[in-house]
Formats: sequence, structure tokens, C-alpha cells
Amino acid sequence: MRNIIVVLVITGLWSASCEKMATSEADSDFNDYVALNVGNYWVYETFDCNVSGTNCNLHGTDSVYISRDTVINGNTYYKLEGTRYGLPFTQYLRDSSDYLVDEAGLKYFALNDFTSIIQKDEVIDSLGNLLYSTDFKMVEESLPINTRVGNFEALNYQGIILRQNDNVSTTRNTNRYYVKGIGNVLETAIYEGDLHVLKRELVRYRIRQ
Repeated sequence: MRNIIVVLVITGLWSASCEKMATSEADSDFNDYVALNVGNYWVYETFDCNVSGTNCNLHGTDSVYISRDTVINGNTYYKLEGTRYGLPFTQYLRDSSDYLVDEAGLKYFALNDFTSIIQKDEVIDSLGNLLYSTDFKMVEESLPINTRVGNFEALNYQGIILRQNDNVSTTRNTNRYYVKGIGNVLETAIYEGDLHVLKRELVRYRIRQ
């Protein structure tokens, strides 16, 4: 399978409405966006699109759920399990001062930081040459995000990709949209080879609040 540039992260025929359940876990603005509660789940349809992202074919269905919490190096993480573009997926995430981080310290979302590059990824070939780099930062979208489950104001964890074989002249973006009260509702990723776009769009979810 071709390698994929993906924002790692967390995206049936039920109604697109959500089922909310009461819980005693503390609420916060941060957790409203990332929804780190045991029992939460999300179901996504995935699409393989052309370079412009406009002509898309259904690729399959993904599901992600939070199975439990666990302590790693003295910090409490939530275990996400499921599939990502059809492949098995496991990730441990926690809130670190309003940044969403994994057990390696990589950042995937920030609630209040809209100026910093909060994560930088680089891919190096076997000879030590830089193939491409991605700078991730938060963007507060000015227009609502249209999805299968509704239209929402969203915060976007956006990746700006720079490929060396584009003569350092072309950038492409990946996007991961977070909505308050739901979590990740829509994301796009890019094949590193031919720049075709992958998309995951939320179709069903359950959030415990």
C-alpha cells in the first residue's frame, strides 16, 4: 500500500444524530473538542479523491472508540482503537495543558494556540535527504464546515506540506476539523507519491458527557 501523509490522529446507516449519555467525568472546553471519555465512538466513511479533492470514490468505513484509560509514565492516557483507512489503529492520547498529545509527546490539537507551529514532521530517505516536511498549526475556520452530521463552526489542525521534489515551490494542506461537543468530524490526508487526497467524514457517533 502506498505511504500516506496523514494527520494522525482520530475520523452504518444509522441516523446522523448523536446519542449523549450522562457521566460524572469533569467537563472542560478542551475536552469538549477532543472528547476523551471512555465509551465514546465515531464512525467515518472514507473516500479516495483526485488531486483537487473534488472527485471522490467511496473507499470504506472506519470506526474509532475509546476503550479505556491507562497510566503511562505517571500520566493518564485514553486508548483509542479501531481502523484508519481500513487498517488497524491504536493510539494513546491525553490533555497536556490544552494540547492533545500522545505517549511520545507528539501534538495533535491545541485549544488556544493559533500562532505557533505546534508539530513539525520530516521524512528522510535512506541517504539522509529530506523528502518532505509538514508544519502543523491550528486554524479557526471563518466559515461553517459542512458534514453528513451537520454544519458546524470548527477548529482545524492543519498540516502544511512542502515537498522537495516540487522544487520547494508548492505546498499542500491536510486538514482535521474538530467540533465542540463531537470531536473530529472531517479530515483530509494526502498520498505522498501522487498527491491524491484521502478524506474521512463522520457519519455516526456517541459522546458521553
